[in-house]
Amino acid sequence: MAATSNSGVRLPALRRFVTLLITVAGTAALSAQTADRYAADADRLIKALDIRPGMTISEIGAGGGEMTVPLARAVGESGRVYSNELSDRRLKEIAAAGGRAGLKNVVSIAGPVAS
Repeated sequence: MAATSNSGVRLPALRRFVTLLITVAGTAALSAQTADRYAADADRLIKALDIRPGMTISEIGAGGGEMTVPLARAVGESGRVYSNELSDRRLKEIAAAGGRAGLKNVVSIAGPVAS
């Protein structure tokens, strides 16, 4: 039996695991967004997906962790955010963002480049 989120979206019974596929059209457009915009986008995403404490999130294409930190705060200490990124520089940015925020529930995962 499927559950229904606060926004009325039907969710599968196994709702503890949520996979986010965030596709970015271009890094120039991404870089142009402000921190306020990221915060507003993260807030809408968290509400739309009904993300709650204790959930496990997989973030594919995490960039520099702009969405990682709000997601990690939303799932709380009992949850976990796995952030996948191809770039070593971006992985360091994710780790730094989580460290600055005092988060211990973020796991950075290097995504291999396919040949």
